[in-house]
Amino acid sequence: MLTMILQFVVSTYPGAIILVLITGIAAILFGLFMLLDFLKNKKFYHLFWALAFIVLFVAGVVLVFTNDYSLLLSPLVSALAVLIPGGVAIGLYFAVFEEKKLYGYIYLVFVLIMVVLVGIAKAVTSPGASATVMVAHIPSSLSIILLPLYTTFRSKKTDWKGLLMSIGGLVVSLAGVLLALFTLNPTDIPLLILILTVLPIVLLITAVFFAFGMLLPEMWSFAIPVLKKKK
Repeated sequence: MLTMILQFVVSTYPGAIILVLITGIAAILFGLFMLLDFLKNKKFYHLFWALAFIVLFVAGVVLVFTNDYSLLLSPLVSALAVLIPGGVAIGLYFAVFEEKKLYGYIYLVFVLIMVVLVGIAKAVTSPGASATVMVAHIPSSLSIILLPLYTTFRSKKTDWKGLLMSIGGLVVSLAGVLLALFTLNPTDIPLLILILTVLPIVLLITAVFFAFGMLLPEMWSFAIPVLKKKK
């Protein structure tokens, strides 16, 4: 029992606390920058991307201060985690189909429904909880991967910089697979150690690709207050 408890302590994994802190700081900074841009320009995609980054920051803070990975399995954290890829995907629908905002609103409703369903499934320890989590995350991950591919190769509204979002989608999909394995087989100690060692690295890489994938393409870029954008 003691061995199992130790596997969930964040600080027992080399560099985990530092990586989670770096991810959290980057997430809150970019989240605030996009929120400020939304207040100025009223672009919905900046609002939802800011929400995704703020939730990522909150998750990081919770992990650092509680020092307990098992909270990732809690109903509240599991439900809020849907908003990370979900918020990014919602923002992409509003950005890519700016003249057809209905797509964004439809996907927003889907994500909110899945937040509730994941929370309920986890709270009642439903046998279908893992499947519910996958139903919540897979469409968002696919949307994040495919929509920037569309704007890069089909509509030509973004260049290679837009593909940074797609790469972020691939990496966040890996994070989802890791957490799914974590949920399905938490008694496999070697697998558990591998997952919890790699997870902070995966989250940091995801945050970096998302941040620059949102910042660099002119189509959906946002302003950083201390930097002046070229006209």
